[in-house]
Amino acid sequence: MNNHRPSLNVILGANAVRAFVTAPKEFKVIGIVRMSYEFGLLAIAPSGNYVRVNGSQIELLNNGEVRQAIQSFLSHVRDRNRRLL
Repeated sequence: MNNHRPSLNVILGANAVRAFVTAPKEFKVIGIVRMSYEFGLLAIAPSGNYVRVNGSQIELLNNGEVRQAIQSFLSHVRDRNRRLL
């Protein structure tokens, strides 16, 4: 059995979430999460955990993987902005 999960990527910001449904009011939506071909809202649950919201499904994400994906996204944005200067 292959337990390998697809890599997790995030897109942060309000503009990224316009095309998606809303999350429950108690969740703070911070962007989009993508794992292979699956997309969903990236949100922070009241417990402080990162979750993926896709319709009525809420999936608990690995906080370490999400933090790593966020750092990767921010690094990419910083690199792109440096090239524009």
